[in-house]
Amino acid sequence: MKYAIVNFTKLTPTSLIASNRIATHLKTVIPESVMIDRKEACNPKRQYDYIILINGNFGFCDFREEIIALCRNNKRFIWAGNDYAIRIPSQLKKCMDDLTYWCAYDMDKDDGTMTSEYKYVNWNALTYQPLDHQPPKTFGGLMYYGAYRAGREKYFEEYLGEGVDYDVYISASSKPNAKKFFRLNPKAKFFEGRPPYLLETISAFKNTIYIEDEKTHQLYCSPANRFYEAVSSDVFLLFDHKCLPTFERAEIGITEYLVAGREEVEDKLKHRNELHQRQRKEFRDLLDCSFNFDSDLTMAMDGLTPTQSAKA
Repeated sequence: MKYAIVNFTKLTPTSLIASNRIATHLKTVIPESVMIDRKEACNPKRQYDYIILINGNFGFCDFREEIIALCRNNKRFIWAGNDYAIRIPSQLKKCMDDLTYWCAYDMDKDDGTMTSEYKYVNWNALTYQPLDHQPPKTFGGLMYYGAYRAGREKYFEEYLGEGVDYDVYISASSKPNAKKFFRLNPKAKFFEGRPPYLLETISAFKNTIYIEDEKTHQLYCSPANRFYEAVSSDVFLLFDHKCLPTFERAEIGITEYLVAGREEVEDKLKHRNELHQRQRKEFRDLLDCSFNFDSDLTMAMDGLTPTQSAKA
């Protein structure tokens, strides 16, 4: 069959952006597919059996008109999504009568995207890539990196805010995010945690906290990339107790590492070495022995059929 993989930004070998990782893996699994990640690679008149669109920021795409034209001239589409907050661009969705979802989250019944053509694929599991060499741990306390998401604000305040009895280290994804974290805790220490050396950077920290958006308490999303990144970097993970249903469904035991407030973080950190030793073995054994991403993708691809209209 003829597949096109559409990524809204150009692929780079060292990129740790989730959409790039997904696109690169799909190209490996479907080597005969056409990769469309720049204007020169997009022939709007060409037809395919399926166009696989990787969720990403369409606003940053510099060949939007070509992608829109391509979608108008094709019939069947697959949306590969790892983040429920990234929706199909409206300019593209109105072109799609035959749409299948391959997503790392349940479909939201209230956002108008319910479809019978849905397969669960835990794209985030691609992030699990244990470092061959683990640098020595330099920083204790609690480390956090990423965007300042509104749905996590009260958890940021609880675990990273001013007055906690442990050091806080933060890497923000932008200057506006950094300012928000700074207002939350002026004593926090900021560090650079950007690609391509994210895993090596966070591996210098002993501990991190896993929290999720409030919406995720009701809408299942697979464990986030930061879970797999922390395990890959041998960073001890504490989990806000509201995350338990997510990991129960993912069949990953986290009960021993749950916390419900900064005081419980302080208590867990007192026993950090002992807990981390157990956690390391539990998580690594689980992820090494039951890595089921390929079976997820195989099941998603099962049943796809060519269309007579696809032609070179």
